[in-house]
Amino acid sequence: MELLRDKSEDDGQRTASRARKSQSEILYNLRKRKRNKEWDCDSTNAITKRQRTTQVHIDEQKTAKKPRTPINKTAVRKPKWNLPKTIQPKATKGNKHSKQKLANNNQKANTVIERKQKTKKSKLLDKSDNNQKTKTRNETKLSLRRTAEKNNKSTPSKGKQESQRNTRRPSQKKDIRLGQDQGAIEKKKVAQPRSTRTRKSRGCQSSRENNSTPKTDRLDNKKTRRNLHDDFGNMFLKKLDVKTHIPFGMSKRINGISVTHDNQVWVNYQNHVKLFSASGDELRSFDLEYSPIFNCCTPNGDLLVTQGFTANSTVQLIPREGTGRVFADLSSYADSLCGICYQDEKIYVIGSKGELRQFFVLRLDMDGEVEEVFETTEYRHMNHLISHHGRIFAMCTFKFAMLPLDNGKISLEAINRVHLKNTFAASASVDNLGNVIVASASKIYVINPSLERVFKVDTDIQAVIYATAVDQHNQLWIGTHDGNLYIVKYLRS
Repeated sequence: MELLRDKSEDDGQRTASRARKSQSEILYNLRKRKRNKEWDCDSTNAITKRQRTTQVHIDEQKTAKKPRTPINKTAVRKPKWNLPKTIQPKATKGNKHSKQKLANNNQKANTVIERKQKTKKSKLLDKSDNNQKTKTRNETKLSLRRTAEKNNKSTPSKGKQESQRNTRRPSQKKDIRLGQDQGAIEKKKVAQPRSTRTRKSRGCQSSRENNSTPKTDRLDNKKTRRNLHDDFGNMFLKKLDVKTHIPFGMSKRINGISVTHDNQVWVNYQNHVKLFSASGDELRSFDLEYSPIFNCCTPNGDLLVTQGFTANSTVQLIPREGTGRVFADLSSYADSLCGICYQDEKIYVIGSKGELRQFFVLRLDMDGEVEEVFETTEYRHMNHLISHHGRIFAMCTFKFAMLPLDNGKISLEAINRVHLKNTFAASASVDNLGNVIVASASKIYVINPSLERVFKVDTDIQAVIYATAVDQHNQLWIGTHDGNLYIVKYLRS
């Protein structure tokens, strides 16, 4: 009974395990079918399936066409089945990136190889160049040795020379008759070929020599310029040294100062003109009905005066002795007259006309008649004239400039290389050394004769300077807006 029970239990367990297996197989088959369906539904998989089927048919046709080999009884071989090739699905994004990486790596490798090849080629070229250089050097050395040996050879003896002369060809005799002796030609020096080193050394020496000369000249020029500048600056005092001070009064503005040939000084201020000695002593005084502003001296020591920007356009003459008179009436040419200057028996006067005050310069003879008119194409405010090295310059006030009178016109291009900013040049004069002295506010600027350098001299004067002049003792006379006259030392010696 127990044995039967054991058998029945074993059978039950077996049947249960079989049932379980069958259920698992069914579930596995169902899953497989679902996967196949999904794979078939996908468009990409459908294309691969078609490709597989077509390839299988192609392989079957190939096998059908091939002749069957007879089977030997002795050796039976296994048939070689042409299985269908598996077609790989299309590459995903990850595969694409991997392909790009491979391509990049290939490019990098190619570039490395190319670089190595280039370095090898460059090394070979360098070697070839070096070999050529050494060959050329050796050839030049050999040529130099040969030429030296030829030159060092002793001249032939007299007998040999005579034999050479006697054994000349007829062509050589013709040359001798014509005066072209080959012996003389042979005696000429043979042109020796220069080596690369000698050429380089000689070329470098010549270039250095050629370049060295202008550099030294430039340095010398710089030194001389600096020395000239230093010498020019050392000529003057840093601050004016006042010798005498003559006060005229607060309301008596000094407008003009001029020096005569015998070193006497004319000074004009409000309705008055005075003549001083070089030490500052008053020699003579004139009372006038008008107020003179600009003045200049004639060769005999008389004074010519203009009234500035007024309605009267006449030039007045004030002699040392006697009474004054009208020198020239220029009302037909100008509405007002400003600066006046004398040079070479000619008198130059600045005039203006119209509401815009177009400035021009009139040239007069010693009788007061107009000879020439110098005009400008642009508006420039001018109030002073100076004579510098035989030329007449019109001095601009607000924008400082020295405009020369050339070819019947006032040049618009300033000849001076000095630029004074924020200046109002109310006065200008020339000293005995050819320096131009310009006064602006309470400052004194000295410009060298070449009009390239400026030196500023400090002053203790607080008023505006309206007039300047230098006498024959190199004393600077200064007239101010508040009616003070100063005799000043500005040079060191």
